[in-house]
Amino acid sequence: IACPTLLAFCFAAVLGFILQHCFQRLFSFQRFCVFYPPTLKAFEVWRLWTHTLLHSDLGHLAVNLLHILNTLDLEGVVIGSGYPGSYTLGSLHTGRAAALAAAYGALVGSVSSFGAMFEGASAMCFGLDGALFAVCGLLLGANVDPSLRGFLEVRGLYVAIHMGIDIMRGCSSPYGTIGNVSHLAGFVGGFCYVLVVLPEIGGRPVPTVPCLRKKHSGWNEDRCLAFFSREYSAGVDEVQNYALGILGLGIALALLNAFVCQRQHHASADGYSIFVKGPDHVFEQAVARTLREFRERE
Repeated sequence: IACPTLLAFCFAAVLGFILQHCFQRLFSFQRFCVFYPPTLKAFEVWRLWTHTLLHSDLGHLAVNLLHILNTLDLEGVVIGSGYPGSYTLGSLHTGRAAALAAAYGALVGSVSSFGAMFEGASAMCFGLDGALFAVCGLLLGANVDPSLRGFLEVRGLYVAIHMGIDIMRGCSSPYGTIGNVSHLAGFVGGFCYVLVVLPEIGGRPVPTVPCLRKKHSGWNEDRCLAFFSREYSAGVDEVQNYALGILGLGIALALLNAFVCQRQHHASADGYSIFVKGPDHVFEQAVARTLREFRERE
């Protein structure tokens, strides 16, 4: 199997959907997996990833599965299929980029929507797009294989179009602002993962281009990362530091918001917390609200 990580997640998302909607009265799978920002105070960090297994309806699940299937080539391609594999990241780095994007998207989204329930793999999908966009940009900037330039340009454009459609769909929803903030943060997370880790692309080291950089001793020749064109290049360490700074800033803002700005919210998270127990009536109200929202969606 060329793409075991992403295909395994698709299977897990389908299983999660079944547990969420078909066995909801027997087991509150949603309560255990949903990312409700106040649960950060109870240190229930697994929710930053398990919320990707929840989807509000079949259409929501189908859109995200199609989005993931569209990025299978980021993980790997079938040998002999004739599909270029010069931009694949492999299973390990694809899984890490997806995990980072899912968590980062949820954290940044919680800053503007601390009382929202986060579910779905959309931020992770955008993160895969971000990683793919970064890979295509680096290969085009270094002009590694001129024969593939047209293909990579079209592949990158297709990613941008797919993202644009999802953003427009989010804007048409009453909760679109919540989704779009999280989605764009997921894109940034996937993009920054590639720049920070610099994984092998297509089984080869990340391509660099020669450049001149001004240091204490004057202008020296160095290796730089170029994005789409050599005109847009910067030193490797400089790019990594900026990417790390962006990731660190988003995480810091989310934690500051949760533990300082939103300190009035109890760690029991309206009864959703597993570790911190709140008053019984709070949990009963939360369960009743969840059941009511579920019936309304039906």
